Amino acid sequence: MEYLPKIISSAQQSFSGKNPILTVVYRIYGCIYHRHNNNDLVLKYLRKCLDIQERTLPREHFHLSLTYSLFGSVYLEQENYTETYNSCQKALENIDSSSDNPFLAEIMEILGECHFKKNNYSDAMNCFKKALDIGIKSKLNEQHFLIRIYRRLGFICSVEEGYANSLDYYKKAIPIAEECNHPELFLLYNLSGLTYALMHDYEAAFQYLEKSLEITYKILLPNVPYIQMVEEHKSMLFPL
Repeated sequence: MEYLPKIISSAQQSFSGKNPILTVVYRIYGCIYHRHNNNDLVLKYLRKCLDIQERTLPREHFHLSLTYSLFGSVYLEQENYTETYNSCQKALENIDSSSDNPFLAEIMEILGECHFKKNNYSDAMNCFKKALDIGIKSKLNEQHFLIRIYRRLGFICSVEEGYANSLDYYKKAIPIAEECNHPELFLLYNLSGLTYALMHDYEAAFQYLEKSLEITYKILLPNVPYIQMVEEHKSMLFPL
């Protein structure tokens, strides 16, 4: 990390202020700082990147959409939902909304997450469903993407008391999570168990909560709050 300022300074001296190569440099370093959770520096370099792009690229250029979507991701992490929404809308300006571009699926996921965090569940569901539809059509079969979308859709259905639909989404996510040993597999079983409990199917609820605990004991210490929480769920649902 200590070499980044020197590399950036060298790139600035080597290329003119409008050279598109600089936008690549700024975007790369923005991504590096993003991995180190330094969102202030991420935004700094994305703004430098965007400044050059707006002066050198036509408004409909795909790279502008890419940069705006990166802004959206960072603002989402900062819980700045107004800027998240605005950035995503600008990213969508240059993309055919009827296309099966996998990049469109990623933007719709960010928008969906923005609405979800604001408890706008109807708008969130529409965005997540569109992201899922585009992802499947474009064969964006990235496992973590599918798990995130199915989990969010399942949760929204549960909040809206559509428990059967909620379970359908969780059950689509579980085998994918099992295949890739996803770290949230235990959570999917827990959510499924709680949903069965809301449907008064306590036998199935018990089985899924037990499975959640079984997985959790393998990856976590037995005194962690999550295990205690699931044990409390079991004791409330199935008192001795």
